[in-house]
Amino acid sequence: MEDKKAFLVSMMNVTFKERDVKVCAVITYFNPDEGFPDRVTMILSEVQPVIIVNDSGSLESKEKLSRWFDLLYPRILLLHHKRNKGVAAALNTGLGYAAAMGFDYAVLFDDDSIIVPGMIGTLLTDYHTHAQDTPAILGVSFVNSWKGLKQRGVKEIKKAKYLITAGSLIPLKVYRLLGPFREELFIDYVDIEYCLRARTRGIRILQSTKIGMVQPIGQRQGTFFGEIRSIHSPTRTYYLFRNSFALVREYFRDFPGFLIWVGWQQLKTLAKIMIFMRRKRLYLKAILRGLADAWACRFGRMPDDIVL
Repeated sequence: MEDKKAFLVSMMNVTFKERDVKVCAVITYFNPDEGFPDRVTMILSEVQPVIIVNDSGSLESKEKLSRWFDLLYPRILLLHHKRNKGVAAALNTGLGYAAAMGFDYAVLFDDDSIIVPGMIGTLLTDYHTHAQDTPAILGVSFVNSWKGLKQRGVKEIKKAKYLITAGSLIPLKVYRLLGPFREELFIDYVDIEYCLRARTRGIRILQSTKIGMVQPIGQRQGTFFGEIRSIHSPTRTYYLFRNSFALVREYFRDFPGFLIWVGWQQLKTLAKIMIFMRRKRLYLKAILRGLADAWACRFGRMPDDIVL
């Protein structure tokens, strides 16, 4: 283990060597498409090593990852969960490993994240320019697909209320200060909770608008009125309503506007379900059970007795 650590420390962050900082990437993996190796290669060209946390819990995924990346060790490190624990647990596994190995920063990605050239270098430069004195979490702009993605010429860092985890640069000292992502949330609003918690501790949430990335959110569906986006399954809808309602109860005194924001998000979700979605009964069942479990403080994986 000591030899492994010494080797990794010696090769950490070739890209940013001149700044004498150690940066890695953490990618959460569940069940991506066959384009995943290409997306990893793009990230690998900007930062090393890349830590991939396999949260699928399946032997098939473990074998697939080994086939793709074993020859790239130690530039790519593979960590495996024996069972599906959720995105928060996967983030904690990757960040915990990065912290133990002595990294200064980690950039987080989902398994469907697509970066643009220079993104990670831009993030690091912006962080050192705008957040050197006060701890912060720094993210980027994102779009659902390549269509509409433009390299922004305006060099702007703006304050944000919330960031998605994908594309976020997190200093490991901030991670140690805030503690782990909330694993009981399992998936959805994990990133929102972390931003809310950070803000209560005086940690700024910043967003760079001069560079973007492609990060699909939910599915897309064609309708008579055109394409609608951010469509989720009944299962994901359960988590969305359960976790958002739970966080409103927890944080609304500190952030009253969060209640309004969540209400608007879920109102849009309900409108999509009632107007466009089939299986409305299943969606409504998921919503009601999610709200009931939030009220009763029942968290973790969706209960097996919910048939969706």
